[in-house]
Amino acid sequence: MEQIQQYDQSQTDDLARAAAWAVYQENRAESLVQSTLKATEFGNGADKREKLRSRVKGILHDTLGQPSVGEIPTDRDGVVEIAKPVGVIGGLVPSTNPAPSVANLAILALKGRNALVISASPSGIIPATEAVEYIRNELARIGAPRDLVQVLPQPASKAKSNALLEQADLLQVTGSAANVAAGQTAGTPNYSVSEGNPIALVDTGADLGAVAERVGASAGYDNGTTCIAESCLVAPTEVYAELRQALADQGGYLCTREETDLLRETLFTDGHLNRDVIGLAAETLAAEAGIENSEISEPDLLIVEAGDIDEDPLVTECLSPILATVDVSDFETGLDVTRRILAREGAGHSVAVHTNDSHRAVNAGRTLDTCRVVVNQPNLGSSGTFENGLTHTLSMGGGTWAGNQLDENLSYRHFIQTTRVAFRQERDEPSAADVFGSYEGFDD
Repeated sequence: MEQIQQYDQSQTDDLARAAAWAVYQENRAESLVQSTLKATEFGNGADKREKLRSRVKGILHDTLGQPSVGEIPTDRDGVVEIAKPVGVIGGLVPSTNPAPSVANLAILALKGRNALVISASPSGIIPATEAVEYIRNELARIGAPRDLVQVLPQPASKAKSNALLEQADLLQVTGSAANVAAGQTAGTPNYSVSEGNPIALVDTGADLGAVAERVGASAGYDNGTTCIAESCLVAPTEVYAELRQALADQGGYLCTREETDLLRETLFTDGHLNRDVIGLAAETLAAEAGIENSEISEPDLLIVEAGDIDEDPLVTECLSPILATVDVSDFETGLDVTRRILAREGAGHSVAVHTNDSHRAVNAGRTLDTCRVVVNQPNLGSSGTFENGLTHTLSMGGGTWAGNQLDENLSYRHFIQTTRVAFRQERDEPSAADVFGSYEGFDD
């Protein structure tokens, strides 16, 4: 670690660029996409390709030029802040995003002059290992130590992963609830992040065509396997039917009640998500559920009407190209329904509000237990885009609502720590009256 601690600001930018360029190159990105599809057997190539390259570019853009070495800016008078590495970061990456997650963590870790050791899931270890090898080779090409980025050797195992959880200096865990729980109970400082289940909340004055276009493109993204893909849509009765038809016009398929029952039975067994059918294309999932309808023609999304939102599993994260729609009387009722769905699953994660009333959008932020509210955007924007001010990331904290200590998008700043040098200052000490003022009962 001493060797990398001597790197200056521009050199850490080069380290971050190396990690990004290693997987961004078109031929390597394509290889990683194909190996991911082969290894995990879910999602779709077009979205995985776009996700890998656009995320890596955005994450790198937000990181370059930012202070992570030596004295860094502070607004505290008389205090000098000095940035230092965290040490060895243990990263657990999910099978849904093995290659992009490796690149994300490598960019952020190297920017802070840290080492990174990756633990991948059994189904994701091949593409994760491939991504790590590309990064190691690129580091060597620019004269940096290859071993700054490593991956636990195959085959993947809980024993190896648990050893990393215990021995690393800091953890970043993205993935299944079991993995997140393991990270949070390992006794190591961690930035474990929450489960998804984003909701699109629609107002009566919204542009329904635009809403359908945004949600249609986002809910089925990568066959619904990404945590930022909308799982539910909540809309007032006044626009509900028209909006559902607009979604169908965008390429979605409106399922009948009987077809919805078949999907529910296929996706959930004994109350648990059936991992054997997640991430399938909409048409394939429909066939797997036994839906035989000549009107189905390669839909992007299967649109179902939710049952009791406190019991229907279809309003939880299905990791499939399914959008559960909920009819409510008005926007205020929609806020309450959204709150109840989040309480079941997805608390702290994200909500997309579609409205032409900025006050209602802000009120949603005040009302809902969520760390991100994106307005008139697909919920894909909650992980940061060049069209909003959120940090580009692949790991999104859900705050205490989700049992996380992180309530924002993971960035390089979470992978540095600071020493604060405080100089003595001549400052007037406030009187008791200055601080208690007109507080009732105060008697000077």
